[in-house]
Amino acid sequence: MISKLKQVSDILVGIDQKLGLVKFIKYLIILAIAILMIPFLKDPRGTLKETVEFFLDLQAEIEEDRFRSRDYVMKELNLLLRELRAATGCDRVVYYEYHNSIENEAGIPFRFVDLVQQAPRMGMSPVKPLDNVNVSRFADLYLEMTEVGYVVNNGSLEFSNRYPGYTEISNGSAMQVFCNIPGINLPLGLVVLEWTDKDESVDWTNITYISRRECLRINALMIQAKRNFLEK
Repeated sequence: MISKLKQVSDILVGIDQKLGLVKFIKYLIILAIAILMIPFLKDPRGTLKETVEFFLDLQAEIEEDRFRSRDYVMKELNLLLRELRAATGCDRVVYYEYHNSIENEAGIPFRFVDLVQQAPRMGMSPVKPLDNVNVSRFADLYLEMTEVGYVVNNGSLEFSNRYPGYTEISNGSAMQVFCNIPGINLPLGLVVLEWTDKDESVDWTNITYISRRECLRINALMIQAKRNFLEK
């Protein structure tokens, strides 16, 4: 065994002295590529077709995993929203997600928000689908949420003057809590708790505490789903 190791060592030393070990490794890589190219040279069309089919199948598998992960997130998210509605006593909880798509002539991207999931109380009709609402329509509200974490509308007349455009995502409700869902760099979305009628007995301190806690759980759900997908 020792003699064989010595022979291998002598061969490597000889290669290093005559050719250079780094250059030898490069030649090995070129040789390996050449060997892999042999099937292509024999049957270029067949090999190319098999390669394309392989990458298409791989892409389809990746997309299937992504959608499967998304379905799992939506299922768990619905449970969290229902728990939040029950814990706060509001009439409806709505989950919105941010996304970017286009930019203006100056190269500044637009940010949009989509209604993705909702949990109305028993017997209450869900709100209509809402997609691609430009965040700039409620920019003051968005900036306040990302800075403080939440914004409360207790039904006061001053609220609409301070946060113009909030009705874009209030669904006609009388009172709301707008709660930011933090992300790693940018917010992922927001949750809106809605009350159809004005209620002076609402404990806003407790409501905002529960809302922010649940938004952190939603954040953890999204991050864990992404981590699980990347680890596959």
